[in-house]
Amino acid sequence: MAKVTPLEEGIFEVRIAGLPMRLKTSHSGESVSQLVDLVDEKIDQVRLKSPNTSFQNSLILAALLIAEEQLTEKLNFKASLNELKADTLEIISEIQASPIHQKNLDV
Repeated sequence: MAKVTPLEEGIFEVRIAGLPMRLKTSHSGESVSQLVDLVDEKIDQVRLKSPNTSFQNSLILAALLIAEEQLTEKLNFKASLNELKADTLEIISEIQASPIHQKNLDV
């Protein structure tokens, strides 16, 4: 669990990959803690898989892993949204073609 220390309204002191830093944010302490945990986990993953990688390269690789996950989620969301849109349009077409709907239009 990340060490997140609130300093004042919207300012937190955190430790990421062993480095202390201050963050100014509108997020809650819980959200900041979750974000710091996520970044720390990715850095740890990279450093465990590639212990000889420089610290700076570990940070870049961790950022790429997070970006890859975010892009994958975004693409999956878009695909799901497009599928839902297609299903919705099909249902609307079926409703418009139904005899009951046609009868109500004739009135």
